Amino acid sequence: MSLTSLARKVRERRVDVPFIPVALALESVTKQYESGPNAVAAVSDVTLEIRPGELIALMGPSGSGKTTLLSIMGGILRPTSGRVIFCGADIGQMTEEDRSRVRLGHIGFVFQHYNLFPALTARENVEIALDLRGVTGRSRREQADELLEQMELGDKVDVYPADLSGGQRQRVAIARALAGTPSIILADEPTAALDSQNGRVIMTIFRALAHERQRAIVVVTHDNRIIDFVDRTVAIEDGRIKSDTVARSPEASAASLNGEIIRSRRVRDWAVAP
Repeated sequence: MSLTSLARKVRERRVDVPFIPVALALESVTKQYESGPNAVAAVSDVTLEIRPGELIALMGPSGSGKTTLLSIMGGILRPTSGRVIFCGADIGQMTEEDRSRVRLGHIGFVFQHYNLFPALTARENVEIALDLRGVTGRSRREQADELLEQMELGDKVDVYPADLSGGQRQRVAIARALAGTPSIILADEPTAALDSQNGRVIMTIFRALAHERQRAIVVVTHDNRIIDFVDRTVAIEDGRIKSDTVARSPEASAASLNGEIIRSRRVRDWAVAP
């Protein structure tokens, strides 16, 4: 059954839709910073659920609280109030050591400026993340090479970041984020420094990871070009959620996914792999 026909049956209620558990939940989350005698709220009373298999765009102008919210989701920042629930536990109430374990074991981060180590090859940049997760020896090297091959960078494993294009560096960063098979991927402006073609390749990879491998992915962006790739668009302004919009329809999303995977030769074979 094709994705398009399955989506049509779901929409027409001719197949059962299984319950999809929540990967991450924010409940009335607020983050305040002290500014002289006043407190400034970077995030105010945000409630949001993120599910496996979803690709979500978190959009808003500069200073709207997008990156602060992403940092709270990833356990980097503690909320001033509210709860961040992952696997039934409130991340915000954990010790720093326990939050580090959650980040290391379950969350992958992708950054706008790649954050690759310039003195290390593509393989070595991925191996560092695997080493932190306890993967050593030959297995570490093999897994790093496999992740880079999945990003169509099998011929770049020994190349340094300075000799890679912007799109290739971002794909190395994605491979590093996938080390240890995290269930949640948080990406901060991953297409901002890329041209249109490379931006589409990156978003096609993210969508395949969400739809084919059931990762929960949140992309912070102000790039309207990515809207056609995502399942939900959450708009934030002045630290508050203004809207939470689902993609046009399940059928439209499935048809778009099929077309994009077919058109993107670089990730086609990998995207449909089990």
